[in-house]
Amino acid sequence: MSPSPPPIQIYAELLTNLRALSLLITLSTPSNRSTTATLSTNPSSLTITHDHHTSSIRLPSGLPGSSSTKLALPTTPQKSLSYRLQLQDQTRLDSNDEGNAVPWDSNALTGTTLHCSACENLLVHELQWRDLPSEQWAEMMDLWHCHKPPDGDGDGSAERRAYAAGQRFTVAEGVGFVSLGYVLVNGGDCSGAIQKSTSVSDNLPMNVQCAKCEHVVGVEDRSTDALKLSKWSLKVTKGAKTKGYATVKWFSAQLLSAIDAEGTRRFLIQEDIRKADGTGKAALLWVFTNDLAYSSSFDQEKRQDPTRAMKVFWKSIDEPEKVLKENQLNVEHVLLPANIYSRILGTLLSSRAVLPTASQTYQDWQVGLLERFTSLDCAISEPERQTLVMR
Repeated sequence: MSPSPPPIQIYAELLTNLRALSLLITLSTPSNRSTTATLSTNPSSLTITHDHHTSSIRLPSGLPGSSSTKLALPTTPQKSLSYRLQLQDQTRLDSNDEGNAVPWDSNALTGTTLHCSACENLLVHELQWRDLPSEQWAEMMDLWHCHKPPDGDGDGSAERRAYAAGQRFTVAEGVGFVSLGYVLVNGGDCSGAIQKSTSVSDNLPMNVQCAKCEHVVGVEDRSTDALKLSKWSLKVTKGAKTKGYATVKWFSAQLLSAIDAEGTRRFLIQEDIRKADGTGKAALLWVFTNDLAYSSSFDQEKRQDPTRAMKVFWKSIDEPEKVLKENQLNVEHVLLPANIYSRILGTLLSSRAVLPTASQTYQDWQVGLLERFTSLDCAISEPERQTLVMR
């Protein structure tokens, strides 16, 4: 038997690009004379009272003025109430993040050690870190090598800077390279991990696993003779602080990077289960809104609203190869480890409860929310923000 819905459910969504605030309220019984909806400005909040129940949320934007305002209610009783407020230009936005903020660039990793996100075993000691030029860095290798430093006087300085002879890029010991979703390190610097065959094919790269708990933290990268460690499988320690982030935030950052680089908003995500026939569970994702801030009365004690996220329409796919063939130009194919695929689908499913019932589907699509990084996530000196690390 499914649990009864709460007497009042509130959802507020700030569309930063449109400077519009959408308010959706769902009541268990139709509105009546006891029902009130009040906007407050200090702090910005919305309070709903109905049939001796009260519920409040902090709004994801500031409101003009200094007094409370009661919103007009429909003349006929309704279970669903909706409002759209157009914010003035001078109105302060609580969600003031811009762009695809991503933690752990080379500056942030300086003076840090890398650990397994599952058991915090030390994987990589302190290195000199360098940023890779872009997510498409491999396609820029010709340009990279055209501008590589001179070989010096035969003292090996080029190798120390991680340039290999014959214009082949490799990762030297003592140097690590950072991309948006992963780091490249020399195997000699990753003493806390082991390489293990996938047992499916000798032609496939070996997994990199934590030597203590055998949690998969990456794969070997044969093009650079290095180990490719996924950021979503890592924690970073600097001084006495150890920090990690939810898998979904790293995944969102990679989708946003692809949107910026390729212009596509549709992604077919699929389990990379290393089978010869390439089969695996798959889902089609449509990034409908790539930047919004929301607040919700559902499980709000588990979050620190407002929450930065993107809204995603999605559906499970039975024939992924057919979808890819029919949509070669506007669908990006993304292979994910099976456990990561399950986490992303689980997050999309569970996030539906944050939305009002009427907003949980669109035609034949399901609707979900994927949390994004904020500027606070990227600021090492900022106070710690409680973040659930998915394992």
